[in-house]
Amino acid sequence: MHSYSTDKRRWKTYLSLGAIALSISLGSGFIAQILQVRFGFALGSLSFGLSSYVVYYLFTNRIWNWDLSRKIGITKVPDFSGKWEGHLYTSYDDAEPSETAEIEHEGLTPMEATIEIEQTWDEILIFLNGPDSTSESIGATILVGGHWPSLTYNYENTGDAHHDEKNHHYGTTMLDYNPEEDTFSGTYYTGPNRENTGRFELKRVED
Repeated sequence: MHSYSTDKRRWKTYLSLGAIALSISLGSGFIAQILQVRFGFALGSLSFGLSSYVVYYLFTNRIWNWDLSRKIGITKVPDFSGKWEGHLYTSYDDAEPSETAEIEHEGLTPMEATIEIEQTWDEILIFLNGPDSTSESIGATILVGGHWPSLTYNYENTGDAHHDEKNHHYGTTMLDYNPEEDTFSGTYYTGPNRENTGRFELKRVED
């Protein structure tokens, strides 16, 4: 996984996490002193470093996407984790058209595609299993200030060893997220060595 940027500043959250970790560290020391005085237990307190690691891990991997965290404003970044299925509509001339596509885009050929996303509060990985090759994200941005949240990511495609025309390349995908339908739709384009463009129409099928 790699980090991603967002239009929502995170420094307040980092400060809050640090304050919580410091409180836990000081609190554990206070409790350890009470236990030693009253019961003779010699317990060590939690260090600030260990407390920080535990708090950060729990928040970034578990707590950040709870409904309560969103209601109280701790985080506004959508959780895109899961499996997304649908179609890639490509300008590639030799694409084999899919017969299951319900949406048409003029001049583009529909092909079945699946995207799998792993996401935490500050890291993400987007893996595309396309009809002819696979690609993996190398950088991403999530914006939440517009009408709909959006996910933009740069990817690397290793190509197809059996087809020279489907060579190694880089590209960019820009997707708008519809929270009511739980769908992605948007465009993609590749680098100059492929010069393909197209669209995605995807729906989340697994969280």
